Order: sequence, then C-alpha cells, then structure tokens
Amino acid sequence: MVYSKKGKKPKGETKIVAWFLPKKSRIKFEEDEDSYSLASNVIEASDFVKYPINKGDTVEVSMKDGEVSFLRKTGSAKASSVKEADTTSDNTSASDVVDVTIYAVSGNKKVAKLILVGKDKPETTWYQISESLQAKDYQEIGLQAGKEVSVKIQDETIVAIKAKVETRKDTESSEAKTSSSKRSSYRDEEATDRRSTLMTAKDIVAALINAKMISPDEVKTTLKEYVNTCTELLK
Repeated sequence: MVYSKKGKKPKGETKIVAWFLPKKSRIKFEEDEDSYSLASNVIEASDFVKYPINKGDTVEVSMKDGEVSFLRKTGSAKASSVKEADTTSDNTSASDVVDVTIYAVSGNKKVAKLILVGKDKPETTWYQISESLQAKDYQEIGLQAGKEVSVKIQDETIVAIKAKVETRKDTESSEAKTSSSKRSSYRDEEATDRRSTLMTAKDIVAALINAKMISPDEVKTTLKEYVNTCTELLK
C-alpha cells in the first residue's frame, strides 16, 4: 500500500470506493462515471492481499494522465452483507462484488462477458460461471445479455449474482412503452386496412368502367359505395 509519511499534507482528494478489482488493477469511485487503472508505481508499492481495499472504504487518491498515481486507504467500510443467488462460502472480500451489465453469455452457458459500470467498451475477458450457477435458471437469476446485475467474482469466476431490483417507476415506464407500441401497431394496421379497402374498391370500379356498366358521372358514387361495402366485409 502507498502511504504518505507522517506529518505530510494529504497528497490527493478523498473518495469512497465503489468497487476494486486488484487482479485487473482497476478501481471505481462513487459519484465517478468512469473506472480507472492503477499506475505501475502504485501496483509495485502495494500489497492488496495484506492491506485489502474493499467496497465502501475511504481512500486518498491522486490522478495523473487518467491513472491512479497515488492510493492510500484512510477508512474502512461498515460491515455489510450481500444477498447472493449462490450458496458458496464467503471467502472473498466485498471488493469482488461489482455492478455490471451482462454483455453476452456463451452458447454452452459456461462463460459470460461483462460490461463494468463506467466503461464505454465491454470487457474483453470472458469470465467463467461457477458450476452451482450453471445449474440454475439463467432467466430467473438475471444471467442474460443486457441485464444489469451485481456479481461476485472469485479467481476469474462468477460465483454469485444478484439481479437489479426493478422499481415501480421502471415498471411503469416499461408498461407505458409497451402500450405506446401497441397503439402505434394498431394505427399502422388500420392505415393498411384503409389502403387495401380503397385499392380493392378502385379495381372493382375500374372493371365496371371497362365493361361499360357505369358512366363517368357514376364513378365517385360507385367508388364510395364499394369502399363502404369492402370495409363492412373486412370487419
């Protein structure tokens, strides 16, 4: 861990850790949209096994060229528990629990690609899915492409997953979109029916004209009659 000497002023600003993946040398802070990689000097001077940094910890941090150039833990997170969808022993730190979007799940359902919160591009690493999770219903636990979830990663393997709780606002928004889509579909169907009815009536009138069964003065009235007739038949 990088420490400043006693008596020196803080070298950076104080932030709260949102998640930290020591094996990936990547960290994200609360209220920041992006995650950051650690500079080589921080990695070389740190022992994250002996001095772990967990989710919710307070740290002193400095940035340089888009990387974390200084990192010092100043406070520990309050004890908390995460309800998991897997019954595995909890031998990992809270830093292994991260918010992600499932980018893809392999056809054999043994690996998944994740998009970490705050990253514009998807992870290039496929994470293994634990055997206990493979035995579950992926739709039920939220292990599907496009789903926003919290996952616990241990030794490059997803060992637990918790689906995002859908709020009433999200539900209402989804229902409103569905209703709007249905109304739009109905309008499109009605417009198609009107066009089809008009074209059919037009063809009938054209045939009557060619057969000299109606005069030019009767075209408008006859067309209207057949439009009404075709509409009634369609209903």
